[in-house]
Amino acid sequence: MSNVQFDSFQQNFQATLEKFQEFKTIYQKASQYLKPDQQQHFETKINRWIAQLQKPEFPIAFLGTYSVGKSTIINALIFQDLLPDKIKPTTAFPTIIKKGNVEKGVIYFISESKAKEQIRQLFALIQNDLGKNNLPELRKIFTNTDENSTHLFIDSLNNAIKKHESEKSSSYDRKYCDQLVELVDGWNKFLPYAGHQTEIPLADVKSYIEGNPYTIFIEKMEINLVDFDVPSGIVLVDLPGLAVANDRHIEFTKNYIKNEAKSCVICGNFDHLVGKDEMNVLEETKNNNSTILQRSFWVVNKWDGISPEQKAQVEEDYQDKQRKFLIKDGRFFKFSALGYFLAKSFVEKGELTEYLVSKINPSLSSRLSNNQGSLDLDKARNYLTTSSEVTSFSEFKIALFDHLKNTAINEFIADANLELFELVRKLLEDIPAIDEDFNQDQIVRKKIRQASDNFWQDIYLVIKEAYKSLTTIETDKLWDAVHTKYLTDSIEQIFSFTEADIESFKKELEPEYLHSDFNFARLPKIVDDKIYNQFSDDLEKTFDDAVKNIVSKMNELLRKIKAINPGYFPQEVIEHLEYLLGREQMLMRLRGNRDVLFLDLGAEIQSASFKVFDEYQKLEDNQRITKTDEVKIKDALIIYKTEMIKFIDNLAEPIDKVLRRTVKNHAKMIQENLNKFLKDQKESIDDVIDKQVSKKIDKNLEFEIQYETQKHQVIKEASDQLKLFL
Repeated sequence: MSNVQFDSFQQNFQATLEKFQEFKTIYQKASQYLKPDQQQHFETKINRWIAQLQKPEFPIAFLGTYSVGKSTIINALIFQDLLPDKIKPTTAFPTIIKKGNVEKGVIYFISESKAKEQIRQLFALIQNDLGKNNLPELRKIFTNTDENSTHLFIDSLNNAIKKHESEKSSSYDRKYCDQLVELVDGWNKFLPYAGHQTEIPLADVKSYIEGNPYTIFIEKMEINLVDFDVPSGIVLVDLPGLAVANDRHIEFTKNYIKNEAKSCVICGNFDHLVGKDEMNVLEETKNNNSTILQRSFWVVNKWDGISPEQKAQVEEDYQDKQRKFLIKDGRFFKFSALGYFLAKSFVEKGELTEYLVSKINPSLSSRLSNNQGSLDLDKARNYLTTSSEVTSFSEFKIALFDHLKNTAINEFIADANLELFELVRKLLEDIPAIDEDFNQDQIVRKKIRQASDNFWQDIYLVIKEAYKSLTTIETDKLWDAVHTKYLTDSIEQIFSFTEADIESFKKELEPEYLHSDFNFARLPKIVDDKIYNQFSDDLEKTFDDAVKNIVSKMNELLRKIKAINPGYFPQEVIEHLEYLLGREQMLMRLRGNRDVLFLDLGAEIQSASFKVFDEYQKLEDNQRITKTDEVKIKDALIIYKTEMIKFIDNLAEPIDKVLRRTVKNHAKMIQENLNKFLKDQKESIDDVIDKQVSKKIDKNLEFEIQYETQKHQVIKEASDQLKLFL
């Protein structure tokens, strides 16, 4: 890109920026008449585009999982052996490459406060796993800066991990621990650089990143190149993959892709084109700014080292992504960046650096070397021009740089203008319509209509949410073991008798059925009465308790309805609402369930009487004679009690299902009755709203007219100005 082209590009950026700023001014005046969610939509879009247009550089981000070869790809693109290709995930940081007047690297260190916060966060994560008492004190790291204190801290940390592993009989994931150790171990060396930046020669970039004691404290690195064959203003950004352990760099990558990058190269892997975390970021980017993905480049490095089956899978994965993100055709390249870089370096320079020679693997050696094992210029030229994975990289470089020189910036500005057009159109659609000939009476009618609409909208929303809450019952059972135990305890109490009670039962049973085999199978009347009185009451109490949360929700529904605008409800409406949502209505339905249960219980009692009789029949004649009447009665009562408790125990699940069904049916009935009742009462309630709103407006009529006049002027002016954008 020539200087003339670059000046033109800057002018286009500035012109588009001014349009957005003008639109923002119009929006800010009209925003007071928009809903909060509408305001958030506009402000997010406006601020993101203004932030991007205010930056003169055009960054193209390289995104990919750890170790997919982003650094090698960038080295091959800039044709310099600059970035290391073996960086630990814990120390990877953003690297920004751009054109400059002086070749140098600039290291930006994080501040001391940021470093401390990072250490505290890591320590808290480890503490959560290992326990507070097992770890050394963190504050000593910041107060005692001698080397001995650092070693003691690290030793204590390692001992805590060993203890944890011994107790759990499993290995501990040291990801956060290793990062903490690096931070603590490099703390003293870092402090002089905290919050500062330092320049380094390009020759030191690789060694500086690999194994430097304070690499983990670096915020980012900028590299300025004089001989940089990219258009002016273009910046290449090597982002850390999202698999790194440094949360600060993960956040940087996410924000950069979503908010900073104006174009991107997605560097894929042969076993999964993009990782899960990277895919999530792309999904979010699609929602915020889908066009950046539509014009993105997708590449897979190390293509010469994978099987035909893996290649077929990669092709299939990309087709899926192309459909998903609407990626333009001709944007997918499979190559060997290292093969291209080695061959081109040897052909153009006649030799390779020691570092590049160390990168020659057996596969590349057979393609670049002669029979004696020495690098062969003719073989390198042939490899460079005929090997598909190398020519593919050449095609990628040409396509990428052509895109950056000729179309990327124009496409970006076109996207910005298209977004601006959509924002203008949407704002015109969202701002309230105005009546050119509004008057005092219209203001009053409008306020009444708004009050009525808002009131009924809120009422029906509350009813809808309440119905959903009542019918979507939590996984916890309504009828649980506590309720079953309460009833079994009630049975135990009913069948708890003294000797005097037994004598009383004997007198009751003797007169009519003296010496009858069936005599002792009959349930004494006093017991029968207890079941149908005491047990009936206990059953109702238990049902009541089982649905207390449901009753609570109905009370909450009533409270919310009343709270919407109490002054709009006539007293008779309030009374009927209390009736519909009252506890008695719910319990009335439950009594029906209780009555059904009692019928089943009666059948169970009858069945128990047959069992008592059967047990009596099994006795030998001499046993019948020798057993006293008191013993026979006691035996019979034990059978009755046992069978009833068994009956209650077995009913727990069926009762719970019945209660749930009853609650859902009751909720449906409430919704239907409420909707019908409120519909019938709408006219009378609207009359109340009319009177109350009119009375309120009469007191503030001057203010209301002033407000509506101002609103009318602002919206009309905004609409007129917005239409000029279209």
